[in-house]
Amino acid sequence: MAISHPFILHLILALAGLHKARVDTVDTDNTFSNPGANDSWLVNRAEHHSAKGLSELLSLLAHVSPNNIAAVWAGATILCFLPMARGPRPGDYLFFSIGTDHESMVQWPSLVKGVKTLSGMSGDIKPRGDKCGSSRVDQGGMASGINYRGLLQALRERILLHGKQRGELHARELSDCYINAIAMLERVLDETHGEKQDGEENNTGRLAMIIYDWICCFEPALDAFQNKDPVAMILLAYFLVLMKLHDGVWFARGWAEHIMGGIEECLGQDDRRWLQWPMKQIGMRKDAGSKFYAAEEE
Repeated sequence: MAISHPFILHLILALAGLHKARVDTVDTDNTFSNPGANDSWLVNRAEHHSAKGLSELLSLLAHVSPNNIAAVWAGATILCFLPMARGPRPGDYLFFSIGTDHESMVQWPSLVKGVKTLSGMSGDIKPRGDKCGSSRVDQGGMASGINYRGLLQALRERILLHGKQRGELHARELSDCYINAIAMLERVLDETHGEKQDGEENNTGRLAMIIYDWICCFEPALDAFQNKDPVAMILLAYFLVLMKLHDGVWFARGWAEHIMGGIEECLGQDDRRWLQWPMKQIGMRKDAGSKFYAAEEE
């Protein structure tokens, strides 16, 4: 497939270059640095191949047919991984950005949404998650002494009350997105919580499907993240627990902590109380100035 469609090779080379750059900049505490901070030859070449592959992919999108839909889907899927592979950058939090200089960065959810569109164009392309391996689940949705089901139920009640008070069509649609997102969180947390996902062989596909399902929950209202809606930010914080459980996948490393820092910056003091459980789960602690920081490995 890649021989017939060279843009796939360009995108693979871009991903491989970013992988090598992050491995080469691994810190002594075994966490990945930001490859973008190092103006290396590898990063420059990766960006060259990314731009080349994207240009050719966009040209082919205007002529999608049964003969090339699989190649287009494969290229778009690789393209979705590149923003994560570049590593965390100031102002860029994948789902939202902070600062006027970063408004153009928030393209990643739309990329993932585009993969869904391409999947729907062919009945032969149906991404599947890794359904095997039931994980250890703490009693009754309990984790670290805190009932996350109770927290999510309290958040559900807040959403329903707020939706009834506002009553507008957009508010109801947004409430539906949030309720669907809570149901997804409960289901996947029950399946995976308490089991650190080690290695990458099976976890890359599982992480991709979790992200895919999450963004699909918000498909009618993806702008809620960039609008810094408090409920969307809180739900995203809980989703980061799932990302952290899968950070054995190299391109996911460091993103949960980085995004959580952006969420904490966006929320008011009253709403930050909802962050207690997800912050603890991803290994971040709260300092005296109310800002969170990543805890050192003990």
